[in-house]
Amino acid sequence: MPPGSEGVVHHHEVSRHFFYILEGEASLVIEVTTHVINRGDSILFLPVKVHQIKNESGN
Repeated sequence: MPPGSEGVVHHHEVSRHFFYILEGEASLVIEVTTHVINRGDSILFLPVKVHQIKNESGN
């Protein structure tokens, strides 16, 4: 994900969504809570959870 970009706020009815951070850090908004994850971290979103990922880092 390019620096300064962000995904849209969304959810999945059935599928899961997996993120693995290769470099830098990402902000993940899950429902109304923001979490910062860093290089080497991963997260699995289960269906129906509203979420968004943002790359607010320089890489």
